[in-house]
Amino acid sequence: MPAIRDGRLDFAIGTLSDEMKLQDLHVEPLFESEFVLVANRARIGNGTVRLASLQHEQWVLPETNMGYYSELLTTLQRSGIRRENIVNTDSVVTIYNLVLNADFLTVIPCDMTTPFGSSQFVTIPIKEALPVARYAAVWSKNYRLKTAAASLVEMAKHYSSGQGNRHWQPLQIIA
Repeated sequence: MPAIRDGRLDFAIGTLSDEMKLQDLHVEPLFESEFVLVANRARIGNGTVRLASLQHEQWVLPETNMGYYSELLTTLQRSGIRRENIVNTDSVVTIYNLVLNADFLTVIPCDMTTPFGSSQFVTIPIKEALPVARYAAVWSKNYRLKTAAASLVEMAKHYSSGQGNRHWQPLQIIA
C-alpha cells in the first residue's frame, strides 16, 4: 500500500481486511471468494478434518501485506500450526509446485484450485471456518488514475461481475 499512497503504483487488486486503514484510498469492490484448504490429489482424505490434525504438516502461504492473511495465520496458529511449519512466498507458481511436488498444504481462493488447467489438486474439507476474502481495486485519492490504469480497473470490474469471457474485447473508457 505504501507504493499506492506515494504514487509509485497506480493501483492494486487484492484482498482487503477490516483492520486495513483505507481512508485515503478509493476502494472499488470486485468480488468475494471463499478460501479452501488445498493439497496434492495424491493425498487420500477421510472426510472433514480439523486443522489441529494437520499441525505437523508443511504449509505454504502467499506473502502479502494485503488482506486476510493475518487473520488466516491467527486461525492456523490457534489450531497449533507453528510459523516454523509455514513457508511464505509471493510466487503463485512456487505455491503450486510445493503443493504438487513436495506435499505441502495451502489455503487459496476456491477459484484457484485448478491452476493452468491442472486437476492435480484436491480441496480438503475442514471443520473450522476460513476467512472469506473481499477482493477490490484500490488507488490513492491523492492521485488521478491514469487512463490505462482506469481501463484495467474497468476490465477487472467487468470480469468479476461474471460478464467477461476468455475472448475479451477492449472496453471503451470515457475519462
